[in-house]
Amino acid sequence: MQSSLYMQDQWTINRLTLQGALRWDHPWSWFPAQTEPQSRFFPGASFARTDGVTGYNDITPRMGAAYDLFGNGKTALKVNLGKYLQGASVSNLAYTANPALRIPGGGGGIFPPSTSRSWTDLNGNFIPDCSLSNPWRRVRQRPGASTAAGQIDTLLFGSSQLIGAKYDPDLFHGWGLRPSDWSFGASVQQQIFPRASVEVGYYRRSFTMFTTGAR
Repeated sequence: MQSSLYMQDQWTINRLTLQGALRWDHPWSWFPAQTEPQSRFFPGASFARTDGVTGYNDITPRMGAAYDLFGNGKTALKVNLGKYLQGASVSNLAYTANPALRIPGGGGGIFPPSTSRSWTDLNGNFIPDCSLSNPWRRVRQRPGASTAAGQIDTLLFGSSQLIGAKYDPDLFHGWGLRPSDWSFGASVQQQIFPRASVEVGYYRRSFTMFTTGAR
């Protein structure tokens, strides 16, 4: 969810045209209560409603200028500068703060948590003759029953210990913390004949407020 205010204006003074805009953004997000049902090998898990972004505040400027170089409307010098914020949605703004996405074995409310293991049917009866609820490598041999099962891929599978990103709560609220980029451009546009022109320009984009993880 997001609240925003936006204002802009344009001024023309002789051969110079100026544009200016200012935007305030205040997004916040939350994840609804979720339940992963119990299955044969998974004990089930439930999560209460969890906050995502609790409140960013950003003021972003955008500005531009165009100058009629020779006063004949055929040659324009243009400059622009603006700040742009990362989109505010739970799919790209700290979405891994959702505990359901951090269950060992995946899931995330889309697919049930799962793991895999190798299995060799040594006696060819197509039955795993050992306890698959044991996560470790198992070899069982007895008359009429012989099976070799490898260790499961995720030993934390079925545990209550969440894995993956754990965020510093201070990243989820405040001024100027949202990932963003600055875009700058400068160009010259020349009309070559009516309704056709050529433009040469320089453009640069720089990114700010990257986040990194630590263990």
